[in-house]
Amino acid sequence: LSSVFVTALAAFGLASALRAPEQRRRVAMASALWIGASCVLVVAQGRFYAHYAIPLAVPLGILAGYGLGRVAISLRGTHALWPRALIVAPLAIAMTISLVGGIAAASMEMVPLAQRSSQMEAVSSWLRGSPARSGTMLVWGNEPHLYDLSGRMPAIRFSYFYPLTTAGYSTPSQVAEVAKELADQPPAVIVDASTEAPGVPGFVPLLTPHPLAREGRELDLLEPLRAFVAEHYELAATVDGWPIYLLRVAVIP
Repeated sequence: LSSVFVTALAAFGLASALRAPEQRRRVAMASALWIGASCVLVVAQGRFYAHYAIPLAVPLGILAGYGLGRVAISLRGTHALWPRALIVAPLAIAMTISLVGGIAAASMEMVPLAQRSSQMEAVSSWLRGSPARSGTMLVWGNEPHLYDLSGRMPAIRFSYFYPLTTAGYSTPSQVAEVAKELADQPPAVIVDASTEAPGVPGFVPLLTPHPLAREGRELDLLEPLRAFVAEHYELAATVDGWPIYLLRVAVIP
């Protein structure tokens, strides 16, 4: 919804440019092909995040500029109130929709971000006062910023788990290599950041079941990692909904 205004202008600009001189027509067609190719790539990936729309800014901006130019010509060509209102009113409605949609979307984005930031601050504070004040850490899920906040190095080469759960990329042998990394040098701490709170849909679970958030990253080959955690770690605390596991003293190298 936040893109309604610029998209409406771009559509108007494309329609007008197709009847314009050859140079402008070519630019408009190239912009339309750019937009179409970007949409094909999104469909091929099978998932969409807001930042995937960034490449569309350039062609939409070009076409929207054509649209604004055409609106200006139309407004200069008439001085009667109603014809001018018929031109301006749809654009004003589209702008209102975009503003309201943009504010709502920003709010929806900020609330979970603020929640996760609060969780990471609480967990990093607990870790600084925990028995395991040093050593590497494994964050189960996709919150790599927790490594920075806690001042700990990742225990494996993947600072977040998306690669390990992406179909077409992750393989059983890759997960086996990660399990070997953990066995060779067990992290002192494991934080289960797979979901915002117990029972809330999230990333593939560690030891506590919860529903999956269907984001195209549901490939689950991680059982060897779960088995290692279950065998060698014990639950030390649950801080702001995130379970924290410490390495059992008996298996510390």
